[in-house]
Amino acid sequence: MNMPRPNRWKHKNKSKSTHSQSSSQGYGDTTTHRDGNHGHSSQGYYSGNATQESYDKRYDNRFGRERSRWNESEERPSEFRRDTFRTKGQFRKRHSHTSPSSGHLVQYQSHSESSSLTSGSTQSAGRTLSSSSQSGCKASSSSQSGCSTTSSSSQSQDSTSSNSQSKVKHLPGFYYDPEKKKYFRLLSGNNNYNPLTKDGLQLKAAEQTRVKMIQGKEPTPPKPAAQTAASSRTMILLQRNREQGQLTNQQFARFAHEHCVKMLPMQPTRELTPFPDTYFNGEAGSIQFLKVDQHQDRVLMVIHDSFLSRIWQGSVNRDDNNNDAVAIDNWGTVNVLGTRSNKITNVEWATSDRDDGLQVLYTVSGGQTSSAQLFKIYRDSSGRWKKEFVFSTESMEKMCWTCAWNYNPLMQPQISIGSSRCAVIFDIATANRKELYSGHSDVLAQVYSRHRPILFNGTRRGEILGCDLRVDLREPQLYPEGKTVACKLKHRVCVCSLKLLKDENYILASDISGKIRLWDMRMGRHIYSYQGLANKHSQLTVSVDSSETIVYGAGIDKCTKFWSLQDGRLLHTIPSPLPMSTDGLPVPAYSRQWHGGATPGLVLGMERQLFWYSLAL
Repeated sequence: MNMPRPNRWKHKNKSKSTHSQSSSQGYGDTTTHRDGNHGHSSQGYYSGNATQESYDKRYDNRFGRERSRWNESEERPSEFRRDTFRTKGQFRKRHSHTSPSSGHLVQYQSHSESSSLTSGSTQSAGRTLSSSSQSGCKASSSSQSGCSTTSSSSQSQDSTSSNSQSKVKHLPGFYYDPEKKKYFRLLSGNNNYNPLTKDGLQLKAAEQTRVKMIQGKEPTPPKPAAQTAASSRTMILLQRNREQGQLTNQQFARFAHEHCVKMLPMQPTRELTPFPDTYFNGEAGSIQFLKVDQHQDRVLMVIHDSFLSRIWQGSVNRDDNNNDAVAIDNWGTVNVLGTRSNKITNVEWATSDRDDGLQVLYTVSGGQTSSAQLFKIYRDSSGRWKKEFVFSTESMEKMCWTCAWNYNPLMQPQISIGSSRCAVIFDIATANRKELYSGHSDVLAQVYSRHRPILFNGTRRGEILGCDLRVDLREPQLYPEGKTVACKLKHRVCVCSLKLLKDENYILASDISGKIRLWDMRMGRHIYSYQGLANKHSQLTVSVDSSETIVYGAGIDKCTKFWSLQDGRLLHTIPSPLPMSTDGLPVPAYSRQWHGGATPGLVLGMERQLFWYSLAL
């Protein structure tokens, strides 16, 4: 049955006298404060200015009524019907709360309880929460339990108020400095008069984090004896487990290597000097790529600025003056490119076992034309480096995002270019060209299989496509679109880096959101994830060391991180060796088997400097 809705506000416009008269006759509530003012009876649902706004809001939410809040000057409704609540307990429970402004504990009681209180019964005094610590518990002996309840509640009230005061309010457009304890206004980043900008504050916070990371690990200069002792204890335990048969030789080598990576210093051991690049008086450009060849004896370094991009190659040797460091010497330029409108998008070693020469493959894109070039580097009779042009291609319609060299000895030498909406393959001997299917998406990462005729392409759409190279694309009727794909993995996010392991059933992929996954191509799903790489939009490279034990990479937070390849654990994080105000990102190159018997360690390039981190064995 639909009952008529009662009109609860029919006495809203009554005078103040009418309100006072009705308060003694209608259903009133007794409000008891902690300051000892008992028996303050006010008609209706409200008592005291402290709880006016909070209760009005709750009442509106309870009945779904949209009305303006009461002002302090307005009169309260002279009648409130408690029959809207189902029970007396619900009414008391709903209206017992703490005043947000004064901190007083307010308890609303029914009309029958207020009458019993005014009659002078001593039992009701125990129900009433009495006053603060100054007045004490001056009620009867039956109110001692109420006093203890009041004291405990007052402590909780004070702690709550102190915690609320300690919290700093967030004001849009303002920054709170905890040191000066003041608010400062934030303006746009291009304001030359106001140093407080959002980017500046984020940079300041990042610099403080970097300093804490360095000081947290090494508050004092490192003590080699202490590090050696801790490392030796762990190695003794691993050796004991291997002797007892709990670890195999392969597991022992893996755990020992991971432990040594954890012991990498937070600050560089030394700086590798001299730096070879002297263009523009040695003040322009920053390191963009640092690639090591498969024999761990050559390093490719790309330095980029807004005018010129320089490709350098150097030899890795052991430093005779310092046994704990490597030396990169015999630097020579591969090529110098004008990059006012272009940029080197990728560079790779194209080492071939069929000849003694070294080859360098790189792609340039961004201007009116995109190109890919292949150079051969060799030494002449006098010992000087010479370069020989091998292959070049240009395109005015498509971009060149990446490149790859085919190391498969059973196939003819060929290169691949990741282009717009397809992958393009060139045969070096015959200069034949063919396009591979990429799902109508740009190819941003590529890697060749060493034992199978397959090229893996990472696309902007978030797919990893393994294309069969034996397909003759000159007969498209035999191979419809997409039928040339041997395997397909859905990474879901734009893939920017691919690394194929020695066991070619596994491939490591990273994307522009910072996710790194190890895929098992037999099952078609990823088996490990490596968390912690900071990336939002950059095309960052993630690498695997030569022993295939460590995964490492640097993020946009300028931290270099190391993971265990076997289980995805984050082993170590190295902060930036330079202040966060620098523009460039760190470019790492880590190896356990450097050429010439050099000590294992990390070469980290940043801006125009090369840093060395020695691995403690």
